[in-house]
Amino acid sequence: MSSKYPLYSIILIHNYKYEPDFMVIVLDRGGAITGNKIDILVENEAKSSQLGIQKNVEFEVLRWGK
Repeated sequence: MSSKYPLYSIILIHNYKYEPDFMVIVLDRGGAITGNKIDILVENEAKSSQLGIQKNVEFEVLRWGK
């Protein structure tokens, strides 16, 4: 997640491939993720490969930081 979002923010992700809407919590803001990019941890490498990279994902911040 970009450093634009503070740790422990809760984000609701919309229209991510064929997945239903889901929530994520910002737990890491690694230096390799810049701009308006997000990096989502999924359960395994197969799921990661299936989802791949997607552009124009909509999301909303439900809680800003802790």
